[in-house]
Amino acid sequence: MRLLVDDNAVALERPTLAAAIAAGAAHAERLGRIVVEIKADGVALAERDIEGAPDVPGTFKEVALATTSKAELGAGVLEAAATALSDLTAAQRFVADQILASKLEQAMDAMKEVLGVWQGVRDGTDQVCILLSTDLPTLGARAGMPEAAGEIIPRTTATLGEVMRCVQARDWSALADVMEDELSGLARSWQDLLGVIAKHLYAENR
Repeated sequence: MRLLVDDNAVALERPTLAAAIAAGAAHAERLGRIVVEIKADGVALAERDIEGAPDVPGTFKEVALATTSKAELGAGVLEAAATALSDLTAAQRFVADQILASKLEQAMDAMKEVLGVWQGVRDGTDQVCILLSTDLPTLGARAGMPEAAGEIIPRTTATLGEVMRCVQARDWSALADVMEDELSGLARSWQDLLGVIAKHLYAENR
């Protein structure tokens, strides 16, 4: 069995699928990289196949691992988050319109989806910071946006807190204003910041 990591041959002590995966992952880790795909004889393995890989000699002739740097992986996550944010302005305007039309059930259903996107953006950004052993203000400063990165988290907390206050107080007019104005402006700020950071991470990795 031959083991390749990014098309480079890696020594393999035991010709089993489990051993090849472990050796390839260890090799990638030593290089500061992360495995993103594993193929056995040209066929990509599903997660369940990787987790249940047999540790006995099999019929595979070649196991190939593809890796990426932590910076590239983080940049990809941030790009995806920025893309998700690009659709929020219209979604938040829809919520505001439904509120003003007194269609509160439709507005609340749509708002749940909007808040789910916000949660996904925050979770994704936190995961990238953990991956890169840093925080958002530091990433923003490295990308040339220190002020934007420094203020965006407290601004987000305050704005989403105002959304919750309006819902609890049944202050529908104020909620419509927050959704269409403050929250839409916040989405654009996040989109700009994450896009710049992603480009910087790609550039740093070249």
